[in-house]
Amino acid sequence: MDPYATSGSGASLGSAIPMSPGGTSLFGILFSNPNAPVAPLPTNPFNVGAPVGYGSAPPSYPPSGGYGSVYGAPTTSVPPPVYNTPPVYSTPPVYSTPPGYPSPTSPYPTSPYPTSPYPTSPYPTSPYPTSPYPTSPYPQSTPSSLYPGGMFGNTSLWDTATMSAYRLLQGPRFRYTYIDSGDSPNDLNINDFDTSIVFAWQDFLWCTEPLMIAPSFSLHLWDGPDGITGADLPPNAYSAFLDLGWQSDPNQIFGVELGTRIGAFTDFNTYNSESWRLMGKALLNFRLTPASTLKAGVYYLDRNKVKLLPAGGLLYQPNPYSRCDIFFPQPKFSKYCRTVGTQDVWWYVAGEYGGGSWTVTRTDGDEDSVDINDLRVMMGFEWGQHEYIRTGRRNSFVELGYVWDREIEYRYSPQDNIYPSDGIMLRLGIGY
Repeated sequence: MDPYATSGSGASLGSAIPMSPGGTSLFGILFSNPNAPVAPLPTNPFNVGAPVGYGSAPPSYPPSGGYGSVYGAPTTSVPPPVYNTPPVYSTPPVYSTPPGYPSPTSPYPTSPYPTSPYPTSPYPTSPYPTSPYPTSPYPQSTPSSLYPGGMFGNTSLWDTATMSAYRLLQGPRFRYTYIDSGDSPNDLNINDFDTSIVFAWQDFLWCTEPLMIAPSFSLHLWDGPDGITGADLPPNAYSAFLDLGWQSDPNQIFGVELGTRIGAFTDFNTYNSESWRLMGKALLNFRLTPASTLKAGVYYLDRNKVKLLPAGGLLYQPNPYSRCDIFFPQPKFSKYCRTVGTQDVWWYVAGEYGGGSWTVTRTDGDEDSVDINDLRVMMGFEWGQHEYIRTGRRNSFVELGYVWDREIEYRYSPQDNIYPSDGIMLRLGIGY
């Protein structure tokens, strides 16, 4: 069916389409022969003026000379715009990679401080692979090497920061010892006065532990033995010496303790080459567990009878409030007692190999070298700051002891050797 047909066998739509004033349907006008005569319409039947710029009447479409218009030809016709063929654009240009733009700068100024105060190590990295074993099986907060800053570190030998007077001077020390054994001819009563000033050279040889330096002086007052025994001693003598001591980091698995003493040990009337003595100690430490450490080494005493004394034992600290040093020749067991003010008070039981050696002038005018040897056991109290006394570093102490196996031995007159009676010892000190 052709819906646009005006006649034929198909159904007609003429009754459904509006008619023009001439009787012809608008549909027929639009789709019939364009050259057929058409009844003209009244020109501007509503007497409405044309818009400004378009003449007296609106333009008619289709244009005159082509399709007929039911509205008639306008008095002024405007040709329809002619559209040219749209331009063909060439392939759009290919732009190179956009230039890089600098990152925006931070609104905050650059810090005036360097990222690290320490320069890069001058030593090359090791050509060997990293060890698969940890440096220590126990937790530790300190460096895991003897020289954590390198063998020569990055500071000068006399660093003013570590050599300040406040850190260098550790303070004076004083100790008094009295031994009484009676009034018999063989007896020897002793009064010893020891004093020293301790200095600490911090970061000695660029390690973490200080070198302890202690110039010291001791005065010895002797009462006995009686000359009728064949043995005699001057009433007094002295010891003037320099102590040096250093130990490695105690938190490491392996460590060392080193000490030396050099000075003059004589009475006030004798001075010769034998008056000068050199003593020392060297210990190796092996940390078995966080609570126990093995020690082994030697003490060099430089006495007439004993030159070299083996040393060793076990240091055991089961808890922060007890310390058991099973160590020859200075065993000691100590335990926390109470706190008084800012000081922790501990009680202890200890032992030591006591005595010394001096050059003396005897009553007959001959010079000799004499040993005074004994064994001592003591019980006493010591106190100090909490963090120090737990490691055996006390501020002060007082003790009462027993002295036995005493002997006075001469180097050049062994026939005059004598063995005084046992005695009671009282000793107290500050800083020792």
